[in-house]
Amino acid sequence: MNTKIKEFENHINASNRSLRLGDKSRAKHHLKQATRLMYELAYEAQGDVKETYFARAEKLYHALSNFDGESKPPSYSYEDETEGESESNDTARIQTSNITFDDIIGMNELKQQITQSIIKPVTNPNLFKGYNTPKDHGIFLYGPPGTGKTMMAAAIAGEVDAHFMTLNASDILDKWQGETEKRIQSFFAEARSYTRCVMFFDEMDALMPKDSTSSGAKQARSELLAQIQGVNQYFKNPQTSSDTLLLIGATNKPWDIDPAFLREGRFGDHRIYVGVPGYEGRKTLFEKLLNTLDTKEIIIDNTLSGDELAKQSEGLSPATIKAIFHKAQHRSITRAESTNEKRLTFEDFKAAFNNTDDVYEIDKEQVFHDWNQTN
Repeated sequence: MNTKIKEFENHINASNRSLRLGDKSRAKHHLKQATRLMYELAYEAQGDVKETYFARAEKLYHALSNFDGESKPPSYSYEDETEGESESNDTARIQTSNITFDDIIGMNELKQQITQSIIKPVTNPNLFKGYNTPKDHGIFLYGPPGTGKTMMAAAIAGEVDAHFMTLNASDILDKWQGETEKRIQSFFAEARSYTRCVMFFDEMDALMPKDSTSSGAKQARSELLAQIQGVNQYFKNPQTSSDTLLLIGATNKPWDIDPAFLREGRFGDHRIYVGVPGYEGRKTLFEKLLNTLDTKEIIIDNTLSGDELAKQSEGLSPATIKAIFHKAQHRSITRAESTNEKRLTFEDFKAAFNNTDDVYEIDKEQVFHDWNQTN
């Protein structure tokens, strides 16, 4: 486990202990340190993990800003997602999701598509009675890194009020003969124990690779396909036909995935491209971030606007935009130490823009569209 994550968890635990002992000042100190560490982890992370960490950091920041010493801070316990060194365990990482589509900036057409084809059949089944429509359970999210695929999966779980189970290759693959199959069986059994559950398979290209010769991958392939077929039978059982078990897979490299998993009846029921936001999406996100600042404490230059920042950020993912926003703030904080004036300027953002290499050229998106047309 990453030492920074361990330090973060220690501060969260220490904050809770201090609250129980009535030491509000100490509790707030540890919460502040935990928030700082989570922002640092977000800066260091890549792709969708970056966005997940920023979402956690923002919740902690909100808790810190509204700290009253009465309620516990948000608590997180997880393995190190940034390096893929999670320790093996037999219990899936499962939780209820408090994220909904309201938390996702833009993507309105995409959210409407998902609502109609995936959400409504679960939340309003009577609407579909009498029609000969299949009960789809497979969703495949693909697109550039950092565009919000993990958050989209969590939001789908939140919209249908389902438990949310996150899995990646390190959770499933095991070097010992037979252990991979046992883990997969265990995870699917746990998922089926809930009336509603979303199983989210992150980085599918690592778990379900095309043309893999390793014995572990072959074991995983056979067992995963068998379990997915079992899900189809699960819905035909009158006792469980009203239950919901959605399988969501995500990747930045769809061309590296075994095509057997992308067929209808598996993850291929719904292929959903999650791309970088357009101008309106970037404008809305910057405006939302600027509105989180306390203007009683901070002077925001008149030159700063969501419109102008959106024009300067074409090709940036939501995760990178959030990273730039926080880098600009830190530049302002550093300057305030010597000037005693808290002022956020366009120059702060300009410096942050110049220090990022995460620009995703729009023409590269064509690679994903070409793949979708030929597969």
